[in-house]
Amino acid sequence: MTGLLALLWACGKPSAETAAPPPPADTGPTDPPIETGGDTGGDTEPIGTITARAAQAGVMVHAWTVTVELDPPGPVSVVCASDDEPGEVLTPPPLDDAARHDVDVAGLLADHAYTCTATSGLRVASVAVRPAPLPDDLPAPTLIGAPTAAAGWTVYSWMSLGADFALGVRLLVVDPLGRPRWTLAHPSDVLLDVDLGVYAGTLVFGGGSGGSLAGADPLATAPRQYDVMGRLLWQGQAVDDGGAYHHHVDRLADGYLVLTSGSEIGPDGTSRIGGALRLLDPMSGATAWSWTTERGVADGALSPDHPLWVTDPYHLNWATRRADGVSLVSAKNQARVIAIDPDGSVRWVLGEGGDFALYAPDGSPLADDAWFADQHGLYLDGDRLWVYDNTHHTESGAESRAIALDLDEAARTATLAWSWTQPGWLEPIFGSVQPLSNGNVLIGIGHCEGCYAFPDGVGDGPSRILEVDPAGATPWGLWFPTEDDAIYRAKRVDGCALFHHAGMCVDAG
Repeated sequence: MTGLLALLWACGKPSAETAAPPPPADTGPTDPPIETGGDTGGDTEPIGTITARAAQAGVMVHAWTVTVELDPPGPVSVVCASDDEPGEVLTPPPLDDAARHDVDVAGLLADHAYTCTATSGLRVASVAVRPAPLPDDLPAPTLIGAPTAAAGWTVYSWMSLGADFALGVRLLVVDPLGRPRWTLAHPSDVLLDVDLGVYAGTLVFGGGSGGSLAGADPLATAPRQYDVMGRLLWQGQAVDDGGAYHHHVDRLADGYLVLTSGSEIGPDGTSRIGGALRLLDPMSGATAWSWTTERGVADGALSPDHPLWVTDPYHLNWATRRADGVSLVSAKNQARVIAIDPDGSVRWVLGEGGDFALYAPDGSPLADDAWFADQHGLYLDGDRLWVYDNTHHTESGAESRAIALDLDEAARTATLAWSWTQPGWLEPIFGSVQPLSNGNVLIGIGHCEGCYAFPDGVGDGPSRILEVDPAGATPWGLWFPTEDDAIYRAKRVDGCALFHHAGMCVDAG
């Protein structure tokens, strides 16, 4: 483990306060009030007046507010269409009767000219909108494959591990062309391993190296929920045992499923890094349910000793919860996934030395070295568990791959149903895998430049996000420009539900 990788655990920089949003920006020329109708010469009442103006809503260039004033009051709908790109149209929901409407428009392209048209019955007004350019330090990945709406929208977290290291973590939603539609600088100084997802039209993120274990702000890694306009809706509280939020957050219907890290005392009396899986109350942020690595050791699912990771023997890095209340958690440094019943007892252990036998698709048994290792960014889809297998062992050495395991919980068998890799692909940390509804698989390959020493031709590729089809081809992808560009995970989301985009309305894949 080199110095940079150690930083990913313990060396978060001091937290910075989130900057207050600037006052609304002047959009420049705005249409004057438009009077439609007037005296008709008969008994018909004048239609009235409508005016429209627009301003950037806060710190995010993609989010603007169109303010519409009506006399007399009435309902309004706003459509923002590109001046140059057919199909680039955003249609926020219409609003009911009022004299003034502040219509939020999110997902606008940076440095792109739009005309936003407000309509209330026969009254119409338009206003020009041009968001500012993105920061020069934000990378522009290269699009590969067909730039179609079917590719879907993608969220990921990014950080430069090179000269721009001090820029911190950026959180992004990009469209099928790879163009940013939502960009947020993480409000605290944390390192890359920040999990980002979508819940009910909002963005939820949390984790990242930093927090109280490094002597920094204990809220630096706290889960946060933002709306598409860049407004903070909710933030978690400090971890009750003095630890830090770590690697994973998932917003469920009844709370936030998170991982935390903290100090624990091993059987030999020495201090080591332990962890916990927690369900946080959606209102207060207090822990409503938890399971700890100490409980996992007591139940025989985890070993407190590790020959390599002496002070970090578990390293919890992913979790989910099934409809029946059973939770799954990944212990990266022990190369296993643990299922936990609602009462906190261990249901089973998956991985080498665990409760399941591993089989090939033809039913033949596989050796222990066919199991996953150093896994990241898993995905549970019914009885199929998708695994980003960082360091699978082969006869020629370690390699990274993405796999799918079909689990028969009653028979305690796991069948290797699918596997994909590339020559020279070896990334011991970061990464994710997600099955898509079109039969393809989204793979987020995160590169950590300088974290490990590799032989020539191994581990040299930049971070990339690839959509892999059943034949193993990559019909869509984003390649980052330099090896200093690091991503943690990538997920496909429904951009239409987030931004009401009329031209790229597709489901989550």
